[in-house]
Amino acid sequence: MILADTSSLFALAHYYQPLQDGSCVDSLLMQLVQNGTIKIIDAVLEECARLSQGKVISRFQFLSNNVENTRELVPNAPQRFDRMLDNNFCNLPMKKNLPEEEYIVRKNAYYKTADCKLIVYAYNVKTNTELFQEEVIIMTEESKFSNDGKLFKKIPAICENLGISIISATDFMKSHNARIFIDQNPLI
Repeated sequence: MILADTSSLFALAHYYQPLQDGSCVDSLLMQLVQNGTIKIIDAVLEECARLSQGKVISRFQFLSNNVENTRELVPNAPQRFDRMLDNNFCNLPMKKNLPEEEYIVRKNAYYKTADCKLIVYAYNVKTNTELFQEEVIIMTEESKFSNDGKLFKKIPAICENLGISIISATDFMKSHNARIFIDQNPLI
């Protein structure tokens, strides 16, 4: 299962979809979303609606029909994840310079972000082997090396610590290159 981040959906809409009228990207993405290979969470879809005048939503309208609800996910995040967020997934020097109350406010705000919900969803899939029998991969364009001065680390850095795989939209498209070629050339 691939969980798509806003950054990758934007890359697919902005860079790949315009190529050769975008129909092959649209049809591939629609097929993979509809069959559950790619999952879109509600927080990512909401973020997509706000980004670049809703470009992702207008290009890939079918995304709205296949959304995973995460409203209750983060309040019920495992305590282990909460401890890891405090000790491993935050910028510790920045945390030490904040009053405890301010840290708690920022942590609660982070729990409401699409990034956090995406990570917690993936973590739940990875750790709940009774319900899920498949590998979970997060598709994102983020880099683990740049944190943009934020209190909490980027998706790839957290996922590396949790043992969750990451793939970029470019690598994802490369892995489906044969499929796209077939879609463009129906006589093959």
